[in-house]
Amino acid sequence: MDPSEPDNTAQQASDNRPKRDEIFYFRDVVFLVDGVLFKVPRRNFEENSEVFWTMYTLPPVAGVPDGSDDEHPLLLERISAEDFRCLLRIMFAPKYSDNQELSLDEWTAVLRLASMWQFTQIRDLVIDVLDQSISEPISRIMLARKYSITEWLIPR
Repeated sequence: MDPSEPDNTAQQASDNRPKRDEIFYFRDVVFLVDGVLFKVPRRNFEENSEVFWTMYTLPPVAGVPDGSDDEHPLLLERISAEDFRCLLRIMFAPKYSDNQELSLDEWTAVLRLASMWQFTQIRDLVIDVLDQSISEPISRIMLARKYSITEWLIPR
């Protein structure tokens, strides 16, 4: 090899690495909630929540972005691990499953998180379930006011 010619070995090695698919190469996100780590597909949060989508479009503050691994989790404060787990159960439930496994309190927790993080489809699902589950007018009015469920405040 002529020493005056550039060494293309490193370039050739990098060209031989597999290319990530643009659609079907999913990234995970690690959340730290109430002392518990959760590692889930990031795509569900990006595509279904305006709050998380906006957060992921911002550049990382410094170094490794939050949520990239167990050492750099994305911290969710003032959320219980159980409430977050309930949200994930709904978020990752197969379309054909019966979501009725949650208690009324758990559905309410999912409503709180879905409302807070703007998961519109999950929020709509929860409102439909609660609409069928809660018949007591006082409870309905309290939830409607707390979570801005305007259709519950209109007389039928």
